[in-house]
Amino acid sequence: MLLARYFDTLEVHRDGTLLSVRFLVPHQVLSTGRANGGFSETLDLVFNHQCCEPAAHWVEGLERLDTEPETYQDALLARHGLAGPASGMATAAGMRGLGVSRQDCQDLSVLALVTAGIEGNAARAGDPPSLFEGAGGFAPLPAPAPPAPPAHGTITTVIAVSQPVLPGVLVQGVSVATEAKCSVLQELSIPSRLSASLATGTGTDQIMALAPRAGARPLTSAGHHVALGALIGRAVRAALREALAWQNDLDPARQASAGRLLGRFGLCPGALAGAAAAHLPPGPADTLRANGLVLERDPLVVAAVAALVHLHDQRAWGLIPALAWPEVVVAQAAQVAAALGHPARWPVYHQELAAFMAREGGDTVPALAARALALGFADKWDFAQAIENHPKVSTNNTPPLDASGRP
Repeated sequence: MLLARYFDTLEVHRDGTLLSVRFLVPHQVLSTGRANGGFSETLDLVFNHQCCEPAAHWVEGLERLDTEPETYQDALLARHGLAGPASGMATAAGMRGLGVSRQDCQDLSVLALVTAGIEGNAARAGDPPSLFEGAGGFAPLPAPAPPAPPAHGTITTVIAVSQPVLPGVLVQGVSVATEAKCSVLQELSIPSRLSASLATGTGTDQIMALAPRAGARPLTSAGHHVALGALIGRAVRAALREALAWQNDLDPARQASAGRLLGRFGLCPGALAGAAAAHLPPGPADTLRANGLVLERDPLVVAAVAALVHLHDQRAWGLIPALAWPEVVVAQAAQVAAALGHPARWPVYHQELAAFMAREGGDTVPALAARALALGFADKWDFAQAIENHPKVSTNNTPPLDASGRP
């Protein structure tokens, strides 16, 4: 089915699990495709397709995607009544969750088509690898722990430019598109599944950049300072955000959760409240657990935890000296407690969290965050009186606040 015609140079069709970009004029293409990948000026179309469902699904013949990519591609296109030189991408994401963005500046336009699955396969450039490709194919690399089953998740991107460009500009455009992708993942705080870091992509991302071969004078740059680079960046960012919302229900509102921000440390949504409740006696603990997801989404708590996680990143990147880290992390954890409890008791929270870290070795971000939430929650509803002598939570014999906010 024809979805739209763009620039009078190409058409976008969607037929079930296949999305095809069919050229009305000759194009030059830069592709990561296994078949006809690299740079080409002889293709009739490029495509993306859903090769399987994201979980618990295997399609007969799918192994040929790796072992016989040309044969697999020819058969796929033939099933949809297509033929001719082509290059394609494969993903478990559905083609109906496509993100589309067109950006224009004067007579220049850029189209971005993106599908995106991210939560199962997110990774950061430089994360520990699990495979090594040698003469005999892929082999597992030694790992400290048994490798997890491969998880689905791929970001596929098509960038179409309305005017001719020099071949090197396609490469530059791919670079700008990659930067745009990374910026979106950073803004959404997408965690790597392989390290306690922010993700920059997935382990199976694919991309294609294309432009007509003839027409106006070829454009010579796609850098940040020229319109083409800006259009590519804006188009990819908008299309990726749309695709993530459709495929993974990922948007800023969903990510605004203290539990999600701490997900890269091994917590799942709701687990933070459970960890905090473990520091409380039964009554307050039950109340906290019952309201955990709501408390994790409190805007002040989200802001304080976001700052705590960012400080962890700053330490990992070398901007915070290791010797200063204990002071920094305790101070910000106290802010987490103050966000849920009473700001005037920040010194009390700071003292308790410093003692907790010294006593229990709770110097990890999630451990301190959980302890901080317990302290803050105890004060929010004046549970401090009830738990003052409880062995899990010490208030250092400091009385709870009165109505004026004073001890």
